[in-house]
Amino acid sequence: MNLPPANAPVVSESGSPVAAVGALAGQLALSLGLGVAAMVAVAIVWGILANLTDSVYLYAALFAGIAIGGLMLWPLGRANIIVRLAVLAVAGVLTVAAVLGGDYLYYTLKTADRHHLNLLDAALVVAPNFIEAEQADGLMSILFALAGAVVTLFQGFRRGR
Repeated sequence: MNLPPANAPVVSESGSPVAAVGALAGQLALSLGLGVAAMVAVAIVWGILANLTDSVYLYAALFAGIAIGGLMLWPLGRANIIVRLAVLAVAGVLTVAAVLGGDYLYYTLKTADRHHLNLLDAALVVAPNFIEAEQADGLMSILFALAGAVVTLFQGFRRGR
């Protein structure tokens, strides 16, 4: 057996800078994957909930931001502030995309119901007017969703992560 001397310091592979960068890259990839999955899920739930209740609740937007931001920050553990802020910026973009996607699904479902269209045809009818409709109604939802994403950053610091 080739054992190191008893007084030799123990050096692990995980202590190398390359391993640390690899671990961070894995955490960031998992964070992005969870964020995209949460974005899709939130958009679908948002659109269906809005269609069923025929309204959008601002606390649902806040919850959407918290869900996406929280899931994206979860794999990072005790990452430094710069990494957390970068992930928060991506979470903000994904949160806005989720709210816009949910609103688009809502308008599509409403159009399909009113005009007896299938979802693809209804989506094509909604597309040209979506930006105009969203400018009138969607700004508060987007702001509340972004506020929810920011809340997750501060919750992580409070817990000592």
